[in-house]
Amino acid sequence: MIYLAYFPIKAVQSAPVYYVTGNHEASMSEYDKLKTSLEMFGVVVLEDKAIPLENDDEKITLTFYWRVDCPFSI
Repeated sequence: MIYLAYFPIKAVQSAPVYYVTGNHEASMSEYDKLKTSLEMFGVVVLEDKAIPLENDDEKITLTFYWRVDCPFSI
């Protein structure tokens, strides 16, 4: 468990870090604490947002939108 807390601290020193929750994390009672902790370390939590990224002439958009009525959500 210590490694899991250490990873985001080191990772954000090298590159932008993005986190997308799965259905297990989103339904856990301490999800808000997890999200706040990750954001405190500098991790961008993708939750109902889109982040455009560009490198030279290449573009990509990271998106994550959570919908309760989504057929893929549990």
